[in-house]
Amino acid sequence: MNEKSLVHPLCLGAGGPRPGLRILWPGADSPRIEIELPLGHSVYSIDVDGERDLIAIGTRAGRIELFSYPNHENESCERLHSLLQGAPVLPVCVLPHQRILSADTTGRVLLWRPFDNPSSPVSLDTTGELVGSINRLDETHAVGLSSQGKILIWELSTGRLLRIISGPEPPKQLALVNLVSWPSPQALVYPAADGSLVHCKPEDSSVCVWEAHHGEFYACLCDGEYLHTIGHKDGRMKTWDASGTVIHQRRCPTGIVAGEFLVDGTNRLLLINDQGHAMIYDLHDDALQPVQKLDGEAYRSVAGPSHSVRQALAAQWRVSRFQQLKTEIQSKMDLNQVEGLNALHQELVDLGFETVSLAFRARQAAQRQDPIEELKIRRRLTSQLSSEDPQASDSLRCYADTLERTWRLREARSVYQSIDKSRDGCQFLPWLDRACGAMEGGPVDDRTGHSIPAVD
Repeated sequence: MNEKSLVHPLCLGAGGPRPGLRILWPGADSPRIEIELPLGHSVYSIDVDGERDLIAIGTRAGRIELFSYPNHENESCERLHSLLQGAPVLPVCVLPHQRILSADTTGRVLLWRPFDNPSSPVSLDTTGELVGSINRLDETHAVGLSSQGKILIWELSTGRLLRIISGPEPPKQLALVNLVSWPSPQALVYPAADGSLVHCKPEDSSVCVWEAHHGEFYACLCDGEYLHTIGHKDGRMKTWDASGTVIHQRRCPTGIVAGEFLVDGTNRLLLINDQGHAMIYDLHDDALQPVQKLDGEAYRSVAGPSHSVRQALAAQWRVSRFQQLKTEIQSKMDLNQVEGLNALHQELVDLGFETVSLAFRARQAAQRQDPIEELKIRRRLTSQLSSEDPQASDSLRCYADTLERTWRLREARSVYQSIDKSRDGCQFLPWLDRACGAMEGGPVDDRTGHSIPAVD
C-alpha cells in the first residue's frame, strides 16, 4: 500500500455485453474501464489485496486474471498473470505470500502460486460440495463456505482440510454469497437461506443464528467494529454490534446483492442490485439516500481494500484532516472571522480532538477579551487532560494565569503548585502566597511572607 495515498478505489466486476474490470476512484463521475474481456468472460468474483498491490478476478470462462492494484488515479492496472481453472470460477481469494485460492462449479478448490509455478496448482481436500466463498483466516489458514452450509478450514502449507463446522445452508445463488470476516468479535458471518445471519467463531467452532431479514439477503458489509446487512426483499439495512444486537435500522432499496463502503473517509457506500445497476448512497439516520448512479451495466461484484488497509487509511485521513482543520481555524481567528468556526470545531470534536477545539476556543475568548468565558473553557479543558499528556503543563499554566487574572487567587495558587516546580510559571507562587495570606489573615510581612495578625 502506498502510504501517501489517502483514498483507494473500489474494483467492480462486470458481465453482459462488455465484461471486464472497472475501477471507481472516489469523486469520479463514473468507473474507469480498466480491463475489457472477451464476450462470455463475465466476472463472477473479485478480490483485492491493497497491501500487496494485487487484484484477482474469476470469470465465467474458467480463468483467473491477476492485475496490479493502482495506488493513484493516474496509474493503470497491469495484467500480471492469466491462470486456467477450467470451469467457471465462483470465488477467488488473494492470500499472503502471493498465493491465490479459487473454487469452481465442479467443486474443485485450487491453491495457486502464480509467481513461482503458475501451471501447477495444488488441489485442496473438500467435502465434495460446491464452495461458493473463500476468505483468509490467518497467515497459514484459509476458510471456505459450501453449498450445504459447511465451513471448511484448510492448512495452506499442506492443503489438508483441518476442520469442518456445520451451519445452516446459504441462499441458492451461491455466487452471490460471501463468507465475511468480522474483526470485532473475531467471527465469520454469512447469510442463511431463510434470511437469518449465521455467526461462527472458528476458535471454538461455535455457531449462532440470528434473525436478520424477511426473505433471503446477500449483502454483508463490515467496517471492523460493526456489521451491516442489507435485505434483498425487505428493504432494510441493519447495523449489528458484536453481541448480535441490531443497533440501527435504515430504509434501503430492495434487490441489493452486493456492496462496499467507499475508501475516502466518508460514510458513503456503493450498492449493486440484481439488475446489474450500481449506485452510490449516503448513510442518513433513517434511510440510504442515493447520490450517484454509475455508468455501465451488468455489474456483478465489487471489492475494496482489506480491513487493515482501511484502518491505516482512516488513520492517515484523520491526521490529515486534523491538520487542515487546525490551519483553517487559526486562519479564521487571525482574520477575526466568526462565520463557519462552530462547524470546524464540531468536526474537530467528531474526529476525537475535543481538547484541541477547547484550546482554540479559549484563545478565541482571550482574543475577545472575555476572561470569564475563557476561564470556563480552560476549566473544562484541564478536566479532560491526563497528567501524562505532554500538553497538560502548558494548559495548566494558562488556566492558572486566567484564574489569577480573574482574581481566583487560591485556585491559581493550587494549580501553580501542581505544575512541575522546575518549569516557568511557579515564579508567581511567592506573590500568590502573600496575596492569599492577606486574604486569609490580614497583611503580609514582605520579609518573611507570613501573615501579620489584623489589629482591631
